[in-house]
Amino acid sequence: MNSARSILVLAKAYPPIAGGVETYSEQVVRGYLARGFSVTVLTQIGTAKGWSERQYPEGSIRIFDTGPGNQAVVAMKLAREARRELSRGGYSFVHATTWRPAAAVLGGLGRTPLVVTIHGREIVKVPRWATGAMCRILERADVVIAVSTATLARAEHKLRRRSVRGRWEIAGNGLTFPELARDSLPKSPRASVNFLTIARLVERKNVRGSLRALAELRESGRDDFEYSIAGTGPDRAKLQAEALSLGLERHVRFLGYVSDEEIVQLYQQCDVFVHPQIATDEGADFEGFGIVIADAMSFGCVVVAGRDGGPRDFVQTGVTGMLVDGRNEEELRDALQMLMRDETLRQALGSRGRGFVLEHLAWSNHVGTILTAIDQTVAA
Repeated sequence: MNSARSILVLAKAYPPIAGGVETYSEQVVRGYLARGFSVTVLTQIGTAKGWSERQYPEGSIRIFDTGPGNQAVVAMKLAREARRELSRGGYSFVHATTWRPAAAVLGGLGRTPLVVTIHGREIVKVPRWATGAMCRILERADVVIAVSTATLARAEHKLRRRSVRGRWEIAGNGLTFPELARDSLPKSPRASVNFLTIARLVERKNVRGSLRALAELRESGRDDFEYSIAGTGPDRAKLQAEALSLGLERHVRFLGYVSDEEIVQLYQQCDVFVHPQIATDEGADFEGFGIVIADAMSFGCVVVAGRDGGPRDFVQTGVTGMLVDGRNEEELRDALQMLMRDETLRQALGSRGRGFVLEHLAWSNHVGTILTAIDQTVAA
């Protein structure tokens, strides 16, 4: 195995399991393949215990699935396979796509560099018994990749005065549908404004704030809008009741789960993407990056996003979108009202936002940041 071109990836879970971190792991793996690296993945999928190969357009990977089991059993199996792989030598570095699987290699890395990615709430909502382990892993890592400035700040606060040995870098995630977004047509003028939210229906996403803001606009005489809400979650019934009590039944559609194909159609039909997220649980539950916000921007939707969390890295008020205090209903209402009134502003913000994310938020850029940081670490 060529030590200059081989990477060992440790992932808590991996597609076909669905989820943001699972998608992150797969996209980074494909990014490494596109750069000419060979990649081995150790993970839990739970369906195909043992070793197999998986093909991608960029190349093939070796993948080890621990099979089903509780957290302790899975950790033991990951550690065993990681020791075997590292004992053979030949890996240029190990990349743990979240901090937890890094525990599998912490004692056996030798001189092999360790990269750890941090995303958001997984570094804040940590059981007391696991906090020490997380801090030791982040202290030991040669490179820590934070997906946003907000995530980096919370990790630094968690570590407080502890010393770290590695480089800490910020690298935003890539877009979900970059090719389709580039091929999408410009927004056309419509008789009514189409608002859209795609989110898990929980308190942090603040769909309730969006409903209340739009209800105020309707009461002021603006009823030329439709609001589509895609996603599932424990707050769905409560939000449906809220929409009914606010008199928005003619304007609001709850779509539930939607496929990728349907998501793309929703972005193409959307004028304003509404995501006024807030931090909850005393700041522990926050938006680490905000991929649906970035994806909406890539299709030319104007975004109104909350100031809390990762979207501040790519949404600049009056330039690429609008940031609001999600807890301030008046501020949210005024932002939506301004965009409803001014089609020229919608077009300008949508166009600039689209251009920004298509240029800057690419998985090739993310992987490039990791590889540059590793090169600088090895050279130091």
